[in-house]
Amino acid sequence: MDKEMLQSFIEMGVPEEYYMLEGVVYKYTFPDDMVYIGRTCREPEQCHYDHLHQNPLFPMRNFMIAYREQGEPRFEILETIKCASQEELIQKLNEREDFYIQQYQATNPQKGYNHKLSANISQEQRAKKIEELIESYTSMFLNSKYSLYQSVVRKLDDIRSMNEEERKFYNKYFGEENMYYGSDTRKEAANGFWREEYEDYALFMLEEEAKVLAEEYVHENESSLLSIFFKA
Repeated sequence: MDKEMLQSFIEMGVPEEYYMLEGVVYKYTFPDDMVYIGRTCREPEQCHYDHLHQNPLFPMRNFMIAYREQGEPRFEILETIKCASQEELIQKLNEREDFYIQQYQATNPQKGYNHKLSANISQEQRAKKIEELIESYTSMFLNSKYSLYQSVVRKLDDIRSMNEEERKFYNKYFGEENMYYGSDTRKEAANGFWREEYEDYALFMLEEEAKVLAEEYVHENESSLLSIFFKA
């Protein structure tokens, strides 16, 4: 959102929740008083849940070891950030996360579980690695659903044979949101042309969703992910 549009919303008295994006910087404190600092653009409750339920994609090995050994840490929000654009929000969250990591000495192995990034990492290196990570996680998310996609495709002519998981997938990607929904998608109709378009568009929707999920995941866990490659 540009500054002129933002100013017009403010002047018209439009409530902030309709145009402002929100993120938080948070802190975990373990029973041994060690801390972990993070930030998220998602609902803090969902972020907290993911931390404690050992998401296999999550790169916080030290955090999970401490959690298993000591029990649940105390979760608190240090600061809430509001911005009109995603780019600005991520930049400010990064800055404030760095501020609190330094304040609480969270990269000191005696005080916290955050990893320290090498001071020599350039913005170009950071941006390139983030792009690579997004591409990698996009493929990972897509691959995790591709076998389900193939299973649903095989059963398109006999929807009643789908199990509950397949039916949910069908409704989401082959239902009304699919631009070819309602066309004659039988294999034998028009040499299968519309059927191919129908299947391809469902796959396109799945790929777009995978990319969005990957971008959200990488940006939210940027510091932890980058620390794997650029440790000091």
